Amino acid sequence: MIRFFSINDPYRLLIVLAFMILMGTIAHRHLPEATFAETKGTVVGEMMSDGLLLYEEIRDSTPPLTAIIHRAAVGLFDRDLAMRRSVIVLLLFLQAALLGFLLNSNRAFDQPGYLSSFIYAVLVFFSFDSVTYTREVWASLFLLLAMDRLLRQIQFRSQNESNLTILGLFTGISTLFVFTYSVFYIAILIVLVINSRPQLRQILLFTTSFLFPHIVLICVYYLFDSGAALQSSFYAPNFEFNTRSFMEAGSILMLAAVPIIYLLLAFAMALRNSRMTKYQSQIFQIMIFWLLFGITEIWIARQRTAQSLIVCAAPAAYLITFYLIKIQRKRIANFMLLVLTGATITTGGLGISGKIKSIDYSFNFPVTENNEHTGKKILVLSDRIDYYNKNHAAGFFPEWNLCEPIFREPGYYEHVEILYQAFKKNPPEVIIDPENLMPGVFYYLPELSTAYRKSGDSYFKISG
Repeated sequence: MIRFFSINDPYRLLIVLAFMILMGTIAHRHLPEATFAETKGTVVGEMMSDGLLLYEEIRDSTPPLTAIIHRAAVGLFDRDLAMRRSVIVLLLFLQAALLGFLLNSNRAFDQPGYLSSFIYAVLVFFSFDSVTYTREVWASLFLLLAMDRLLRQIQFRSQNESNLTILGLFTGISTLFVFTYSVFYIAILIVLVINSRPQLRQILLFTTSFLFPHIVLICVYYLFDSGAALQSSFYAPNFEFNTRSFMEAGSILMLAAVPIIYLLLAFAMALRNSRMTKYQSQIFQIMIFWLLFGITEIWIARQRTAQSLIVCAAPAAYLITFYLIKIQRKRIANFMLLVLTGATITTGGLGISGKIKSIDYSFNFPVTENNEHTGKKILVLSDRIDYYNKNHAAGFFPEWNLCEPIFREPGYYEHVEILYQAFKKNPPEVIIDPENLMPGVFYYLPELSTAYRKSGDSYFKISG
């Protein structure tokens, strides 16, 4: 198998594509319901499709490019999970192919080939939630493009400033999908300083290019007089670095146990067999560095799932490829590749099926219970996002953590204005109020009290 993928023939990628389509189909069959991230993304996408402005009217901390891809998914596929996940499988294949191309073009190994692409395909399916339509897959694509530009910069010590500009742009764009990918600005800057000794002017050029997407975003929002909303809904929450974990660290480590063992073997092989050119040695060090900063990003990420580890997939694929091609006995190398493939996929399959008790996916899916509302425009005054699985969001409030102060302290003029505009522009048919917060809203907006009747912990809009 290693010999097959060690030939520099792009048609070998068709086998990788077939493997990923097969694995994507199996993964989708094991994930019949939308995950928390998919549900949240659908809510934001549908609100944008209703003509509401992100941050100004949609009070949510979702990064702007993430919101746009969810808006596009709603327009193209509505709520069809199969189509959304098919797009993700194709994106993952594109990244696997891109990794192979960039390692070949940058002469990372003595013999070019696409073994790293196949290993990347195996690694991304260490957890079957990798096919879910979430922001990490899109962000990692731009981060991979940035890695290509970084390796070119190190290889040629290029004085071509356009390469640094594109490197900064790709890194900056990735942070508009996942804001915590900003840590890679620091990683890339350190790598550049150590390996290419850039001038101060070049560092400033890279920094400006990295910040440029954010500068454009800020200018657009200030142009529409919504700069304060951008700051309070996007930048402030994302700078808090409060992590909400949808899978415990023990479960993630159990899923990643096999790849971790192979990474340790790769480090041991590098210490024992260091026959590399100076440039190949630099690439090896850069990949280790990239892996460490990837782990740092996972640690500080606002939302952590098994899929968050995709940021480490590219350097891990490179390091495991390095280990396998350095094994002198090819039978042993082929056996180790088969073990990696079989053990990784088996662990993921048993984990999602609940047959490995130490792997718990339950927090990754919204709890669905006592949800009697269907096909309604609803406003949920809690973090129970599962109500939106069979309903559409009303108001401006998809993220309860950001919106809770508005309902608990409705007396502030700013809060009254937000509530008035929300009920006027996107009125709910049903208000689910488990903590009885609406009486305070009705006190400051009395016209609403006559528009809704209460039944249990819910308010229903009075027709007519």
